[in-house]
Amino acid sequence: MLMLGTIIFISIWIHYTQAMMSDVNAALDVLGDGTAADNFNRLSQSVTATSILYFIYGAVMYGLCLWWTLLELEADQIGQVKDKLQLYMMANLGVRVCWWAVMTWMVLLLAGAAIFGVYTSNITYMITTVLNNQAMVGGYPEHLGPYPECPATCLDLWRIDYIDTPMNMSCVCNREALLSALTFTTRAKNNIAGSLVGVFFMYIIGGYWRSELARHYATCRTMQDVSGRLAKGGLEGGGAPVAASGRSAPARGRPGGGRGGGGGDSDAYRPLAGGPGPGRGIGRGRGRREAG
Repeated sequence: MLMLGTIIFISIWIHYTQAMMSDVNAALDVLGDGTAADNFNRLSQSVTATSILYFIYGAVMYGLCLWWTLLELEADQIGQVKDKLQLYMMANLGVRVCWWAVMTWMVLLLAGAAIFGVYTSNITYMITTVLNNQAMVGGYPEHLGPYPECPATCLDLWRIDYIDTPMNMSCVCNREALLSALTFTTRAKNNIAGSLVGVFFMYIIGGYWRSELARHYATCRTMQDVSGRLAKGGLEGGGAPVAASGRSAPARGRPGGGRGGGGGDSDAYRPLAGGPGPGRGIGRGRGRREAG
């Protein structure tokens, strides 16, 4: 499931990012020969490199998950896979450390895509403002003067920091060129959301990959620890079972301590309180009274 999500979201990110960059490049070509954006080629190269690297690491982590499944089956059948568990733990740890670096780069790439979207929205707004000024004035002049004199009905590319253009071609007044550039920049702006969603969910899927490998690592470490302790002869701290209490229950048929069942013999003679005892009888008492 994670591998399927990886393929889907990396495809979404590549599609929308490439479409956005293609539209921006077309808009720059329309605005004038020699017009280019700063670090545009570097962004294009980073998209290609990140896509390949992310997919390779996704395949590697998927392979580690399959390997862990086979190790679990082998442990259930054989019971002793200590050496293989150690090798798996080393591979798991190495991949997770490298994956942290990839995820850090994904955060930077997400920030870069957001900044690129802001620049695209900014140039779209500037072109729209110039076209509105031309519609308000009722036309546009053919700018032939020196650079600083660029009217409000023309787009001044020299004032845009992230666009490189020759100074003598930085003032664009042609309405058809501006309308065509606006079409491309608007399409690029509409693709920003898809690009950001794709790279964001790539980061989320990467977090799930990392947590899955961490769970496998913890389980593998527990299995290895238990196997080592069992190999030494049993769990540490274990021993003979604790003996039961020596106090036994009263025997059946024999009353315990209490009334009528004291510590002595139950058949012993016990005179009744206030009753006749040894040497005292009814007849003897009456004879003494008569004698008296």
